[in-house]
Order: sequence, then structure tokens, then C-alpha cells
Amino acid sequence: MNLCRVLLYLKNGKVASKKEGGEWALDVLSSVYYNWVAYCLKNYVGASNKMPDDTKTAKNFAAYMLQEIRRDLHGQSIYFPSF
Repeated sequence: MNLCRVLLYLKNGKVASKKEGGEWALDVLSSVYYNWVAYCLKNYVGASNKMPDDTKTAKNFAAYMLQEIRRDLHGQSIYFPSF
């Protein structure tokens, strides 16, 4: 859900919860990962208590999301506040 939140922020400038990020992802991401995101979202909100034992899909989803994030970041100026 965190990668969904990051991509949502990059696309829309919206700071979102994990739940909001997952719901957004269901509407806009590749249909290949629809079932995975839906299952993770159900687990996150407590409608399910077991994650699928599918590390291949999890790794592929993470790689896909990181690719999308990198693609969106390419050419953008990112502001990092100093602390």
C-alpha cells in the first residue's frame, strides 16, 4: 500500500492513507495487479486475515510500482526540506 501512496502523491499531489492509496491503485494501475492489490487492501482493512503466499507476484508488483515511480520522477524537481 505504501508504494501506491507514493505513486498517488506523485501523480496527483495528494497525501493519502494506505487505504486511499490502495483504492486509487485499483482504479488506475495495470489490471495484471488488480487482484493482488484488492487482496492486500482487504487484508489491510481487516476484511481478511491472511495474505496470499505469492512472493513472485509481490516482487513483480513492487518492481512494477518502482518502475512507475521512477518514470514519474524522471525530469521532476523534487523538494527535500532540510531539518
